[in-house]
Amino acid sequence: SVVAATGPFQVPVIPPLVPADSGIRQIHSSAYRNPAQLPKGAVLVVGAGSSGVQIADELQRSGRRVYLSVGAHDRPPRAYRGRDFCWWLGVLGKWDLETPGPGTEHVTIAVSG
Repeated sequence: SVVAATGPFQVPVIPPLVPADSGIRQIHSSAYRNPAQLPKGAVLVVGAGSSGVQIADELQRSGRRVYLSVGAHDRPPRAYRGRDFCWWLGVLGKWDLETPGPGTEHVTIAVSG
């Protein structure tokens, strides 16, 4: 089984990596509720943001063999100098930046979890 935990703000982004006729069950984290939804066997969780890591943990605790696919991102401290990290992003003008264009290399910063 594959759980795709990709895409910001609960908007599913499922890369077309698994052919539809492969017989592999694939769901997005927004549709995931519990381990019983998936057929028996190992699970690949794609995406290591809050949802992906929480789902991988739950699946592993239920006895599943779990593989967690992690992309390029960094986890800053939740607070710095007494202020929440999201406050600093605002002060530095990061919330107003344009979205990088296709093919532009950038590092995603996970600000939750």
